[in-house]
Amino acid sequence: MIEILKFELLNKGSLVAKFNVKMHKWGGLVIRECTLFENNGKKWVNLPSKAYESDGKKKYMSYLFYEEKELDDKFKEMIKQAAEEMKEKCGNLGIENNEEIPF
Repeated sequence: MIEILKFELLNKGSLVAKFNVKMHKWGGLVIRECTLFENNGKKWVNLPSKAYESDGKKKYMSYLFYEEKELDDKFKEMIKQAAEEMKEKCGNLGIENNEEIPF
């Protein structure tokens, strides 16, 4: 089971929200500072990462990932779905931007 914690709506450009993820089946592992993005109808999540510059361009190196791309994509898709569900709950509860969900 994936639980979304400390969900915060931001809606700054393509950045929709930031949140923490708790992986119950993995002994309660918590991944902090995940982000939900949406741009041109495409939605994705980023796990914690470090910014760096390469050839004059800002890039990001993820701290957590599966070496097998298919497994990594599936893992991120599961987190994205849980974050999208939390976003829907926010809308249904009338939570405004920058309000942290109290549960």
